Amino acid sequence: MSEDFFKTVAVPLDEKFNAECVDLLPLAMAYVPQQSWQDIYSADVAFERGTIFSQLDKPFLARRVFK
Repeated sequence: MSEDFFKTVAVPLDEKFNAECVDLLPLAMAYVPQQSWQDIYSADVAFERGTIFSQLDKPFLARRVFK
């Protein structure tokens, strides 16, 4: 993409967002590192935990967020 494209969609933090340019913005950008295949759960444990990777098995700490 050209440098001019990014100048048209860039929004300074101190200005209100222009809703007309929302269609020009990319939907999403993600960085997902490759998961290494080590410490793999058995099928029974993986199904219960929701992942086969023990490194991704983190506790769910539900709490309310106040603003």
